[in-house]
Amino acid sequence: MKKLIALALALAMLFALTACGGSSDDSSSESTTSDSAETGDIGTTTEDGTRVLRVGCMESGGGFNPTGDNQSTIGNNLVYDRIVQRLADGTYECLLCESYEWTDSTTLVFYLKDNVYFSDGDQLTGEDVIYSFYIQSLGVQSTYYACVDFDNCYVSDDGLTVTFKFFDEYGPFEAMLDTPQIVNKSAVENLSSDDESWWDSPIGSGPYEVVENVSGSHATYRLRDDYWDDTFEAQWDEIIVNYYTEATAMFIAFENGELDLVCSVGANDAARLESGSTSLGDKAAYEFVNTNNVYCLALSSTREEFQDEKVREAIAHCIDVDGLGQVAFGSLYNSSDSVLSSTCNYYVSTGTYEYDVEYAKQCMAESGYPDGFTVNVVGINSTEAEAMWEVIQAGLSEIGITMNLETYELGTALVMWMEEDTTDLMLMSVNGGNPMCEPYLCLSMTMDGTVFPSSVIRDDEYQEHFAAAVYTSDTEQRAEEWEWIQTWLYENYQAIPMVEPLSCYAYNTDVISYCEFNTGESPNLRFCYAAD
Repeated sequence: MKKLIALALALAMLFALTACGGSSDDSSSESTTSDSAETGDIGTTTEDGTRVLRVGCMESGGGFNPTGDNQSTIGNNLVYDRIVQRLADGTYECLLCESYEWTDSTTLVFYLKDNVYFSDGDQLTGEDVIYSFYIQSLGVQSTYYACVDFDNCYVSDDGLTVTFKFFDEYGPFEAMLDTPQIVNKSAVENLSSDDESWWDSPIGSGPYEVVENVSGSHATYRLRDDYWDDTFEAQWDEIIVNYYTEATAMFIAFENGELDLVCSVGANDAARLESGSTSLGDKAAYEFVNTNNVYCLALSSTREEFQDEKVREAIAHCIDVDGLGQVAFGSLYNSSDSVLSSTCNYYVSTGTYEYDVEYAKQCMAESGYPDGFTVNVVGINSTEAEAMWEVIQAGLSEIGITMNLETYELGTALVMWMEEDTTDLMLMSVNGGNPMCEPYLCLSMTMDGTVFPSSVIRDDEYQEHFAAAVYTSDTEQRAEEWEWIQTWLYENYQAIPMVEPLSCYAYNTDVISYCEFNTGESPNLRFCYAAD
């Protein structure tokens, strides 16, 4: 079971990796925007008293099936509740439950609130909770739930106590609790994945319902007047999310007052925000949000040359990490000092490798391969990934290593990565950020059992510590193990950290007082607060 989970996690990370690109692209292209302006002026209260918020994002829109491939992340955050929710400071608070506890290392119990109702009037029960986690195990995030023994999960007679059972003690699961959106089992269990109701009339227990959903244009959400949580202080009666295909066009709409909040601001406009040179001046507040993610360069353990520590050390010192960040992300990155991001659980600063080509050349001279060699790389043809590979390629050439790069669409690349000796280097990352802040997401490709042989670290001691970090719920032990792993990787030059990508948000302070962003993925607009 442990090996199956490790294998599945690595596969999930690679599926996520492929969509890296687009959010920081300021190149010109035709934009798509909403023209549904009839609800009133931007950021103002309409004549009938409706408080409207308009948002711009770099998405094409989607439906509201939480397990679907094409879904509206922003919309799901409004329509559905989670059993617990992660706050901007990294802590968790109960939302649909009064409390939860581990009764032993493989048993997690939730005590649900008794006043939660879906938008169709049905009361939420433990059956809905188990079902919502179960369908995640069948969908695109199936790997994250392979640890749950669903056949032995059960609900109390009153429906309000839910007991989850696990095959193994599994530390990361608690951080995953705010991932599944809770659906009404009786309403959706017989729906096909492409049923129209997923698109325009989803049933959730969240504070908003869908009014209109137009692909490639916009989605409109209205505050429910029967939302169960009377402690929720609603800021907006209506939220309109406008979809854009080009970041510059979106930001122009923001500067023109057509949008109150914009997500995934492009690098050029982010730089203008930093310098205060936008037309909105000091009315334009902005925030760079860490995506809890790191790009690392993995060296194939099947290449004989990489068994030489001096070769690995040379590679660690020949890559211009800041140049790589600038080329791929503009100002939307931080340099990395660990294989985990600075916002990740159990992060430890292990240090950085100095960019020193002369020292790298010296390391190669001292290695068993002073004349260099040739490596073959299979990559994904995304803008950001190709930019990073170009910088890596240039650095390697300085120390006599010739890199042959071939890029492919995701499906082709995946098949090739699963074969032995098809790629000598791999970029490890989790696209869209790591909202769970769990280190296993960043490093699962190095674990024994992965389907990608080029990224596995074939060191028995490393694998023992990795398994110990994952298959325990003891937080002190996990901290010790993850510190050992980060230090070992740094000292052995086995996974070379490069940059932490950032996401930039901007909002108009005439309309919004502040927003809480807990990940660079998509904002939870429940935490977007109106100006007085």
